Amino acid sequence: MSNGGREVGKKVPATRRISLALDIAAVDDASLWLREVGKAYGLSKGDIFRLDLCVTELVTNIVSYAGTETGAGTIDISASIDDERVAMEVRDSGRPFDPLSVAAIVGASTLADAVVGGYGIHLVRSFAHEVRYHRCWGENVFAFVVRRSQSVTQDK
Repeated sequence: MSNGGREVGKKVPATRRISLALDIAAVDDASLWLREVGKAYGLSKGDIFRLDLCVTELVTNIVSYAGTETGAGTIDISASIDDERVAMEVRDSGRPFDPLSVAAIVGASTLADAVVGGYGIHLVRSFAHEVRYHRCWGENVFAFVVRRSQSVTQDK
């Protein structure tokens, strides 16, 4: 049975947001915010790790490459948390860039062939259960989902 498009008895996801200046401090600020949100909502250490890795990689790429004509800009991050999953959205007003258009990394066959760097998007794809990108109203919008594992009390 539904109530206004929502199943009766099903909780509405809790949503938290942060807006950060588009500069290098945003990487640490986003990580700290995400870890605090994760603890507040009882996410497991593993879930917090996966989410933090994804957000840190995305924000690092935005700070490093997005650039804006004015040099100013923001990175807006939201987390919607329910009993089964955490849906994240990372928005920036930088240059259009679809991270999902980057070809998947093929592992090097020897150490000499290995390349340093360029693994961030691959890590996000590997750690998130769902990933999406679109450009909307002059912003890059990258969304991803991590399914929750267990509660913090069971993760000790």
